[in-house]
Amino acid sequence: KASAIVPRLVWITPVEIMGASLGFHAIMPIVNLNVKVAPGVSQNKTGIGDMTVGGVLGWRLGDKLHSVAALEFFIPTGDYHKNNIANIGRNHWAVQPVLGVTRIDPIGLNMGIKTMWTYNFRNKDTNYLSGQELIIDYTLGWGVGKGWTLGVGGYAYWQVTNDSQDGKSVPDNKRRAYAIGPSIRYDSGKKWFITGKYQVDTGVRNRADGTTFWLKAVLPF
Repeated sequence: KASAIVPRLVWITPVEIMGASLGFHAIMPIVNLNVKVAPGVSQNKTGIGDMTVGGVLGWRLGDKLHSVAALEFFIPTGDYHKNNIANIGRNHWAVQPVLGVTRIDPIGLNMGIKTMWTYNFRNKDTNYLSGQELIIDYTLGWGVGKGWTLGVGGYAYWQVTNDSQDGKSVPDNKRRAYAIGPSIRYDSGKKWFITGKYQVDTGVRNRADGTTFWLKAVLPF
């Protein structure tokens, strides 16, 4: 079981590149992780997880349509030891290009899709290299008025290359998962909003499955 507070700071600069606004962001998760694998075998860890930093270009394609392109870097700042069963961090760097598009309508169709490709680097303590990953996040909803949007959302995850250990491919280890669940969003009309979503994992292979609840608040300053 994992609980986390995940502050994310976003700075949108006045600079424009190819008609897009240039921005930067940083994420610093604070995580509590409780792992139980057998009777009497458990571990609990609390601390800062792996940080993410990146740059983003955002295009306003109309009153309702927006798109982004980003490049993110995952920094191994989280606690890790190869003999632990509860590791907050993954102990390796990763880089992730991102493409996304959203449609936002206070009264009507809302939808979004974000595609990410993750290239993992080697864990130096174990000499283990995780495979490359493709993740697609999606949302679909309907604006019902007075700032409220009701819908569904989730993700599809595929590991597209094999892991390797000491330079040798690890067979039959590619991971896969899908998730879906309800979501609700309130937009104040004053540039701050709150989103709640609940997701259930399905079709999981070679990774942990479960349920997830997210509560997200966006506050400008």
